[in-house]
Amino acid sequence: MSWVTNRVEEEREARAAMPAPRQPYTPPPPAWLPVWEGINAATQAAIREFNQAQGLEQFRVSAWPTKSVHMEVVSLPAAHRVATLVLQVTNEHSGELGLVCPPEGEGINRHGNFRMRDGKIEALPNFVGTPQPPTAPMTAAEFVRFILEPLLFRNRR
Repeated sequence: MSWVTNRVEEEREARAAMPAPRQPYTPPPPAWLPVWEGINAATQAAIREFNQAQGLEQFRVSAWPTKSVHMEVVSLPAAHRVATLVLQVTNEHSGELGLVCPPEGEGINRHGNFRMRDGKIEALPNFVGTPQPPTAPMTAAEFVRFILEPLLFRNRR
């Protein structure tokens, strides 16, 4: 064996004797994350279904990757209206959501805060606009209907 082979073998043995590197601490995902993912999936599905039923793309959902805490639903030129819905997590520790949805032709925004807890979404006080949120906690599907129905079907009150 040459000195090169000996040195390579020494290095290999030294690496084998070293303890494995520590894995960095990764905090567990927040308890509300599955609820957010449900809201995201239900919103995507509802907008896709609405666009297909209309025969053209009128709304688009912009939501960042799964761990994102921000989503926008915007109307496209084909819809011939200006309507935007913004939903975002405003407090990552408590799972609070903020909703802003300016309905067309009205002087005030539809906005309020919600909390994701125990697999449901509950309305916090002082919601502005109509319809008012239900007092009982909502599933992700019920919540998505609550936030999207006035945006998609503006003539239904």
